[in-house]
Order: sequence, then C-alpha cells, then structure tokens
Amino acid sequence: VSDQVRDGKTDVIAHALVIEVASGIGQTNNDIEFTVTEATIQTTRGKVFLMANNGLTLTDGITNSFYRVTPDASTNLRNSQSSGNGMDTSSSATLELRGGDLLILDRIRAEDGLYLTVTGAVLDGRGAGDADVIANEMKLRAGSIGSASNPLEIAVPRIAGSATTGGAYFAVEGSLEIGSVKDAHGFSAADTLEVIADASIKIDALNAGETVRLTAINGSITTTTADRETDIQATAVELIAVDGIGQSGSGDLNLIVEELSVTNSGVGSVYFSLDAAATLISDLNLADRGSVYIN
Repeated sequence: VSDQVRDGKTDVIAHALVIEVASGIGQTNNDIEFTVTEATIQTTRGKVFLMANNGLTLTDGITNSFYRVTPDASTNLRNSQSSGNGMDTSSSATLELRGGDLLILDRIRAEDGLYLTVTGAVLDGRGAGDADVIANEMKLRAGSIGSASNPLEIAVPRIAGSATTGGAYFAVEGSLEIGSVKDAHGFSAADTLEVIADASIKIDALNAGETVRLTAINGSITTTTADRETDIQATAVELIAVDGIGQSGSGDLNLIVEELSVTNSGVGSVYFSLDAAATLISDLNLADRGSVYIN
C-alpha cells in the first residue's frame, strides 16, 4: 500500500481503518496519512509508515504483528491476536502520539529498539507483573511516565529521554544503563525520577526538578563516564545499592544536590563529589568495613 499522490494531505478519512498486506505499508518520508477513530494494521514483512492526523504516528518495523490502536485523546495499545503483545516486532519501532496519553494494555516488544514520543502520559494498564516493554534500547519522551504506585515495568538494558511535565518511574528487570541512546544524553524529569532495578545501574547525566531516587537491588550504582561532568542534578538524591556507589579514581558520582541520602548494604564503598554550594547529607548508611569518600 503506497501513497502515489505525495501531496502531504490526508489519504484516508473514516471511522475505522483495516489494512492487511503481505509486504510494506507506506514508504520512508511518504507516510500513509489517515484520520480515523480506530485502526488495525497487519503486514507479514516489510516496514510500516503511518501518520495518524488525530493523534498517532507509527513508523519503521511494525512487522509480523497484528495489533490495534485507537488514536484518540487517550490511546490504548492492545493486541488483536492472542500473542500477548500489544506490538511485536523483530526490528525497531517508532511511535509518536501527538495528543493525549498512551495506556499500555499489552506488552510492547521491539527487539532492536523502541523510540517513543507521547505528548501526555505513558501509563501501565497491565498492573504489576512482567515487563510492559521489552527492547534492546529505548528512547522515551513523554509528559510523564508511570507513577510511584504503578511504575512502567521494562526489560530494557539502555534508556534515555525525558518526562517534560511530570515524573518518571521505572521498574527494571535486570541491569540498566541510562543515557546515550541514539545520541540522547541521559534522562530528565520535571518532577521525580525513580528507577528500581533488579541488578546494577549505570548513569550519565540525570536531572530532576524534585528527587532522583535510584535503587539497585542486587548491584551497584556507577557512572558510565570518567569525566568531571555532573552525573545527577536534583533537589534531593536517594541512592540505595548493595555492591557500592561510584568507583575509586575518576569514577566518583558528581552531584549537584541540596539533600543527599545514601545506603550501601553490602560490599563496596561510596565515592561522590559534591558541587553544590551546600549539601545536607540526611542519611549515610554503610555495611561493615564500607567506606565513604567525598570530594
């Protein structure tokens, strides 16, 4: 299915749109543009380039998948088959929702990477359990992401992005590196940024209007770089790990923060530099034989 006119105008106007083809929908820089309430798309191979004028753009790599989207003020991503995935591709997937929220009702899987832009909130509609998103990497830009009581659950080793109007809350299967996905630099949140990971967390340039809260349940918290740039800037920072925080030499965490709380319950020590005019260390809890080094 292709747009032969290439005039940048809407190609389809309807209540519902169903496209089922064997190979490819639209082309690079020549999307199939539509204004519909509901869409169902299927392609057995090839890539998909779709632009929803009333709320959603789907591009690149929605293959071997049959899924349903409702691009209205609050978009629900739900699978139409029984595979258990709201979107399933062995390639990468890029979604842009130009209005409203994205409520994830079934798992999103993009083996190469997921690149997601949402004007409103990205919400977990599946509740606590297995991962909402499985990908090799993820760049996520939204108004807000998850919530303190219902974080976005991900099985993704690398993320970057921002929450422009609210907080960002993640629960991570395995370890996580934050920063440098497709040239994005770190992660920022207008409010609180919270990450709870099963294993270690590596960071590069975190920024929050309120609190940065990092918990490495079975690992360490370290920086991805050995430069002197700021690793975390926030009003308050809470760091919890079992295998150390920062590293000796040039691997200390560089912080600009008003209040700092640190807990390392296992082996390893704590290394950080404080660049603010004044920092209140409200809690400092170390295991036996652990040391703290402040620059």
